[in-house]
Amino acid sequence: GPAKLLDVAGYVVAHVNPEGLAPGQIIDSALLEACRESQGTQIDPGDILLVRTGWIEHRNAAVGPAQSWMQPGLGLDAVSFISDHNLSAVGTDNSAVESIPFDQNRFLCVHIELLQQLGVTMIEHLWLAELAADSCYDVLLAVGALLVTGASGSPVNPIAIG
Repeated sequence: GPAKLLDVAGYVVAHVNPEGLAPGQIIDSALLEACRESQGTQIDPGDILLVRTGWIEHRNAAVGPAQSWMQPGLGLDAVSFISDHNLSAVGTDNSAVESIPFDQNRFLCVHIELLQQLGVTMIEHLWLAELAADSCYDVLLAVGALLVTGASGSPVNPIAIG
């Protein structure tokens, strides 16, 4: 379906902190909105939201063991952005969509709000760097998942066409 990329990592480097998002930094609604506005991206009901944190690029560039298990990601406040825009799914380039450590030290709190309360699907470990580098913020996202009876998740094969 239609997807919109918010390059939060790029926005933070350009406008907030040249070091980028900090490990474990919580992305809230205000940061998502500032990024959206800066990009001039229109988000429509039913869109899939893609959020680039830059974490996977940082991790892939690391030599040896990971320096930190902490990852920037969505916090509980970002759930209102997703709900207000009536989004169908959220995908990120980190391991949990939400920040690690979890917002307010509540285990998988964003998962619970998105999946259980809103019915919003999540996609983790997306490679979004090339879309961001090309300023390709509006794409068609095709996501093929394994058909596993009774499962709540599956590896996927996402393809973005911009």
